[in-house]
Amino acid sequence: MLERVKLIALITIEEHNREIVERLYQQKIQSPKHFEWLQQLRFRKFNDENESLLIQVDQTNCIFDYGYEY
Repeated sequence: MLERVKLIALITIEEHNREIVERLYQQKIQSPKHFEWLQQLRFRKFNDENESLLIQVDQTNCIFDYGYEY
């Protein structure tokens, strides 16, 4: 049952992402500085100086450290 719930969540997220990319393409968004691009959540993965894995979430001009809220 848990596997099914995970799969449904992944499919939903991927479908949403596909629709977002399609909309950006139709609007001819060509720069990451366009507001339509900036308003989307963007996740970045990197390691800090202690080699700890960090996830950063960007939206518009805000940057948040991901705290594994989900």
